[in-house]
Amino acid sequence: QPNVSMGEVLDVSANKTASDGSVEWLIPTVTAAPGQTVSIPVVAKNSSLAVAGAQFNIDAASPMKYLSVTGGDAYTSTIGDNGKGTKFLFDDGMGIEKVAAEGATVFTLAYTVPTDCAEGTYDIKWANTNVSDTDGFDITKNVKFTDGAIKVVKDSGEGKIDWVLDKVSAYPGE
Repeated sequence: QPNVSMGEVLDVSANKTASDGSVEWLIPTVTAAPGQTVSIPVVAKNSSLAVAGAQFNIDAASPMKYLSVTGGDAYTSTIGDNGKGTKFLFDDGMGIEKVAAEGATVFTLAYTVPTDCAEGTYDIKWANTNVSDTDGFDITKNVKFTDGAIKVVKDSGEGKIDWVLDKVSAYPGE
């Protein structure tokens, strides 16, 4: 670390570079029924790493159908995809890096579970990850990528109550 002092006016010895921190990007496991659309917010955990951009693949197990991706509030960036939901890129047009707040959303994925989907757990995994700081340096090694899944459970109807009443005559207060 440089220690610059100009007549006791400026001391930047405490400055850190972006590569000094770390962050976890977590894809959660969500539960859905066949035919449902699910939103999966990818969140930042234990964040102390300044990130300016990233490119990566997301591999969702078949038969999940990709719908869209939307940006989150974790970084000052916009996100795009290849239209197939397999390759993604986000960056800040000015190259500004930011340390995400704890639990902030990096981006949100949306998938549709086919109506004929069998019950089970369908993985959603990170692949080919590359994360950079404001100077374009590779800081991927400082990011923990945690895979998630869509757990498909058919609606059993348990816990639902249907009231079927005959014609009831009553006066208020009875």
